[in-house]
Amino acid sequence: MTVSKVGRAVRLGVAVTGLAGAFAIVAPVSASQAPVEVAAVQVTCMDLGYDTSACTGAVSSALVGETVGAVNAALADAGIDYVVQ
Repeated sequence: MTVSKVGRAVRLGVAVTGLAGAFAIVAPVSASQAPVEVAAVQVTCMDLGYDTSACTGAVSSALVGETVGAVNAALADAGIDYVVQ
């Protein structure tokens, strides 16, 4: 991977992380995101100039990470000693 590709990947990660802030507002209400919200993040990612597969991968990773975090928090709150990875 070249330096420019690494820089682009880092910028994509930062962009998706920033866009994921909108998801954080909804997370306490529901662990799953509305399709409209996910589509908006995907479109914004592509509008920033990233290709479709990079945006899809980044959005999927963010959703999985958020869902795992919500599930682990719910398990801990319920006193269940188990961690989903």
